Amino acid sequence: MKHARSGTRHQWVLALAGIGLGLGMLWMAFRITDLADVQAAIKGLRWPLVLVAVALYWVGMGLRVLRWHGLLRELLPVRRTAVGELLICGYAMNNLLPARLGEIFRADLAKRRLGLSRTVILGSIVVERVLDLTAILLCLALGLFCFQPPAAAHPAVDLGRVLMQAGVLVGVVIGVAVWLMRGTTLSVRMPPLAQRLLSDLQAGMRAVRVHNAASLLVFTAAIWAAEAAALAMMFAALGAPIGMAAALIAMSTASLSTLVPTAPAYIGSFQLVFATVMPMLGVPAPVGIAASGLVQLCLLGSATGVGLLLLLGRAVHNGDSPSSMAHDARQD
Repeated sequence: MKHARSGTRHQWVLALAGIGLGLGMLWMAFRITDLADVQAAIKGLRWPLVLVAVALYWVGMGLRVLRWHGLLRELLPVRRTAVGELLICGYAMNNLLPARLGEIFRADLAKRRLGLSRTVILGSIVVERVLDLTAILLCLALGLFCFQPPAAAHPAVDLGRVLMQAGVLVGVVIGVAVWLMRGTTLSVRMPPLAQRLLSDLQAGMRAVRVHNAASLLVFTAAIWAAEAAALAMMFAALGAPIGMAAALIAMSTASLSTLVPTAPAYIGSFQLVFATVMPMLGVPAPVGIAASGLVQLCLLGSATGVGLLLLLGRAVHNGDSPSSMAHDARQD
């Protein structure tokens, strides 16, 4: 009981910190530019291209479902549709709750639906995040390597230094993943939170096998390619087309900003990142802020809407017993 109270208090602290940090970032973003300039950037928005961006985003979401299903089916026979429902509901709550608390919601929901332990579910989610972090860093390195800054762009960051740092981080992530796959444990004392995270990750790594490792990597690469294409299409809809290299840089930096506790739907963090990074890529800050708002409204918003509808539909049929729900979620 005391542990549960402590966990709840910790989540509240994270939530409040995320909201406060997000509001502070939003204030900083609008110190860089003016709201009237952002409104001007949205005039003439080409909605057909926005719809294409939404479609590309949902291609990435479908690939995320396939990737998570590939992890979970190594632990338990489970239907792809059930995995898709759980993942989309989790993403919806992630967009509504601060500090990425939707991941905890997804783990709890999957525990009830699938009958797996919360530790194993969280472990599979941590594996997803490790794959995503590796992909984000590689996308950032590739984008910086291929990007040719326009003459009007602000001075860019030190390319060699960023590439070196990204390479070191990718190497560390891969090394830790291989070490955990071998089942090695540490004898040193760690904080309880670090011990719990390590335990979750080790549990989830049991779902990574030799025969599915390649498909997990392919799915991850395709996911982030789809997301970068969706972002590029969103800038095209605003009349400020960017190349794939710039889209990779913008997407990677925005994604890295979500590693810290943030407000719901990453309000503030996305605006600040797009307002500061896009001028380096030759795009005015107001257009960057407009694009960040469209990403939140149309891309994240579509996932939130579908997830809430799925949760509502499940609540309407909550007369099902837990055992029948678990059975329905399993074998094809």
